Amino acid sequence: MPAKKVLIIDDDKDFVEECSDLLKHAGYDTATIDNDEVELNVINSIKPHVILLDLKMPGKSGFAIAAQLRGASETRNIPIIAMSGAYVLREHDFLTNYCGIKKFLKKPVSSEKLLEEVGSMAGDDEKQDIGS
Repeated sequence: MPAKKVLIIDDDKDFVEECSDLLKHAGYDTATIDNDEVELNVINSIKPHVILLDLKMPGKSGFAIAAQLRGASETRNIPIIAMSGAYVLREHDFLTNYCGIKKFLKKPVSSEKLLEEVGSMAGDDEKQDIGS
């Protein structure tokens, strides 16, 4: 069975590289966008099973990107896992739900938690193992 694809959208290039390496080691294919210039046609061509999305980026926020993805028929059913160290207050729950974000992870996030949530959203039956 082909590997599930995870799209990482984050402006922190070091985080993107580390996250991509972790996911690849766990058996996922990854694609990355390291800025807020998200084009729906690019995401459509990537065809991700899950999107990891940073909420705090310069320019367009992750909330705006998530809303854009939810508004397009081609991307509305792709589960989004949002990540941030900034938007952690209860007041942000409304925005998270409104934008269709399925899960929120507070940065820094552990490798184990990241893999658990990606596996859950990707519909993986067995847990990915980072120790192999």
